[in-house]
Amino acid sequence: MPTVWVLHPVREDISAAAQHGTVRYIVDADVEGRNGRYVYGDELTEDGLLPVEVTKRLREAAINFEDHDLLLIAGDHLQLVQMTYFLTLQWSQFKVLRYDRDAKGYWPAVISS
Repeated sequence: MPTVWVLHPVREDISAAAQHGTVRYIVDADVEGRNGRYVYGDELTEDGLLPVEVTKRLREAAINFEDHDLLLIAGDHLQLVQMTYFLTLQWSQFKVLRYDRDAKGYWPAVISS
């Protein structure tokens, strides 16, 4: 069964994403005291980078991402862009899940690098 990779816990109900695979959080509630949320501007490094622990988790998830897995488009945009970058280094294309309001559910799409 595919894994649906989710950046971190979000307020929105993402239970419908489980129809596409096993939901797995990348940065969960117990990472180095972080609460698995958006990274705020004052948490970025002096160079404007994501905190090292978050980047490490994203990189590990990209390494463990398999060709049938999906990345859920939800959560912190900066982390989503970083994860997308890591995935394009590893794969020529990969799948994402995006929410469609009209269909009231998640639909897969392919991102090609």
